[in-house]
Amino acid sequence: MRLVLQTANVVSDAKNCLYPNRVEARDAAELQEAIKKDHVCGEYKKNYRSGSRGRGGAAGSH
Repeated sequence: MRLVLQTANVVSDAKNCLYPNRVEARDAAELQEAIKKDHVCGEYKKNYRSGSRGRGGAAGSH
């Protein structure tokens, strides 16, 4: 398994749009650690999520 996520440095911040940390989860333990913070399953220009800035992939966060 290999799942690539971009994670934030915050948790449950509805105003956050910055996802500067790239994480490649290779197993369930790494994935569980990565999703403790707000996250997206996509890449964004300058790591900033906003409307049409996506580079492909589905976006979602906790």
